[in-house]
Formats: sequence, C-alpha cells, structure tokens
Amino acid sequence: MLTNLLLSFLDAFFSLPVWIHLIMLVGWVILLRYLVVRIKAHAAIIVIAFLIGVIGIPLVLLIFNNNYWGYGYLRESRIPYFGTSSKHLAINDLQVNYSKGGKANYHHRLYLVDVQNGDILFKKPLDGGVSQLSLSNDRLLVNAGKKSQYFSLEGKSRKAFSKNRLKGLPGLESGIFKYGYNANTNQAWAINKQGQKFFYNGTTMKRELERTKGVSATGYFVKIPAKSKFRFSSSTTNRRRSRHLVYCPVSLKGRIRQQLKLEDGQLTQQFFVYGKVIMYFPTAEVALIKSYASTDKKKFKLTAVNKQGKVLWEKTQSQLGVKDFYSKSKPRVSYITPEMYKGDFVILIGGYLHRMDPKTGIIRWQTRL
Repeated sequence: MLTNLLLSFLDAFFSLPVWIHLIMLVGWVILLRYLVVRIKAHAAIIVIAFLIGVIGIPLVLLIFNNNYWGYGYLRESRIPYFGTSSKHLAINDLQVNYSKGGKANYHHRLYLVDVQNGDILFKKPLDGGVSQLSLSNDRLLVNAGKKSQYFSLEGKSRKAFSKNRLKGLPGLESGIFKYGYNANTNQAWAINKQGQKFFYNGTTMKRELERTKGVSATGYFVKIPAKSKFRFSSSTTNRRRSRHLVYCPVSLKGRIRQQLKLEDGQLTQQFFVYGKVIMYFPTAEVALIKSYASTDKKKFKLTAVNKQGKVLWEKTQSQLGVKDFYSKSKPRVSYITPEMYKGDFVILIGGYLHRMDPKTGIIRWQTRL
C-alpha cells in the first residue's frame, strides 16, 4: 500500500506542468533567502542548498524521468503502439524532445495492463519502437528497435539471449567473432573467427539449419490500429481507401450539427455536434459515436446507438472521468478495440484506459496510465 502511494506521488510529481516546477523553484529561492537573512546559515549550507534546488533537482528530473525509472503519466498524443492479447494490453508511450524539433531523442516506455481489472503490471523504459510482442511462460518477449528483450510480469527485464550460452558449442571452439538472436524463429547465430556462420536452436542449443519462418507461439498481441485509421461507411459500394474501410449500418449527415442516418437512408431525430463514428461492434450491433456538447469542443461525449438509431446510452466527459489536473482540457480518443473481452471493449481516452460494455455503457474499470 505504501509503495503504491509512493509510486503514485512520483507519477504525479514527474508529470507536473512546467509552471508548477517554476513555482517550486521560486519557493526554493524564498527558502534560500530565509536561510541567508533570518537564520544567517553558514555559507557552505547556503551554497549546497542552492546547488540542490537550482541544479540538482532539474538534473535528476532530466536523467531519471522516463529514461530510467519510467515515472510520469502517459503522454496523451504520443502512443505509437497499442496491442492486445486475451489477458493483457500493451501500450508503447512516446515522449519527443521538442527542443530538437520533435525528431530526436525518443524515449519509449512500455505499459503492460491486466484487462481483467485494469491493474498496471509494469511500465518500463524501452529503447526503440515496438514491432512485436508475445507472451509465454509468464514472460513478455518484446522486439523493439534492433533488440529483443524479455520482461517478467513484474517488469524485471533481461536480454533475450546471452553470449555465454554459445561458448564451447560445436563450431565455436576457436572463439566467437559475432553473434545474434532471432526471437521470431528462436534461433541464435554465431560467426567464428574463421568466418563460418552457424545456427543453433534457442532452447536446446543444438545445431540446425537457418529458419526463415517463425516458430509457432501462443500469446501474440494483436496490434490495434489508431482510431484515425478506421474509416466507417454504410455504403457497400464505396471502396475509396478500402484498406481501413469498416462497415457500419448508420452514418452521420452534415458538417457541424450532424444528423444520424440509418442504413436505408432514413434520417432520425438524433443530432451530434462535430460527431464521428469511431467504432461499430457487429456482435452487439452497436455504433459508438464521439461528439461534443457545443461547438467550442471543450467537452466531449460518447453515445451508443443501435441499428434502428435508438440511443442505448450516453456518457459525458465528466461521467467518464477523464479530466484531472494532469490531463489535457481536450482529451482525444486515441485507440479503441473491437469486442475482445467477453463482449466488452477497451478505449483509451486522453491518458485514461476504460473497459466498457458496448450495450449498456457500464464501465468495468478505469485506469489512469
């Protein structure tokens, strides 16, 4: 309990807006003035306090935030990877160094979330963008950048393969020049000092021929495309940009105050300000629509309608509970899964993850990432 409170405090502290840190800096200067004027502290104490407050704390924030410990809340607009398996969600957070034009010094952080209760199992810094995830024997294999790495469900990490396992194997008695490991095929390879290349089974370490196809495995994560990559249409003849075309029996007509239209073309009396269909759930026969309370787009809402245009449920931004001190005033819907968990779906709104029932709108759990 105490550990969770401490971690929550650190998350909040590392996610404070810059102006809050400036206020804290001003407070530190006032403290220094008190030390100098009121109690006339020793010069060495004043210098040490100054160095800690003005140089030390910002330096610690720079070094350890996201780069090492991984503290801080999810960056709402930078989620390059969102994948799901039968029991877990994996989210790759991305922080960009805007001081260098937003194109350098990417610091990735991997979240693993339990979809049964929304608990964050771990969040760890990770070099390189995630390309593939799989889970077996309670270990998460992550292919990120040019490296493969294993994580336990508690977040303890290690290299996917160790050089020590290759020493002394047939063909490598003279020494190892280069080596590597292909996590997709579970094969280690090594080049000896004569330039000969050999392949070994990553489990048994027996010599074998090179495999080009991956080994069968369970627990692979399904990569969910960003919500913006979906394109919903009620017309079966419209094939423009068909790669991400998803069928939906209802659609919206208009530009600002949009009217709900049924599959047969009939217009209903349901209107949505800057509305957009963000998902259709075929099993539940429910369409999910994002819209706003007014044209200033300050408060959004989610509405679920059935094929007949009837509103099944509606939740405002306050009812969803996605606005807090650290969240943006205009949170966006970044990702949404199909009906994957006993008919439920998971939606990422701003920095908040929700598991919901598409028919009733019941929120099973909510997690601040």
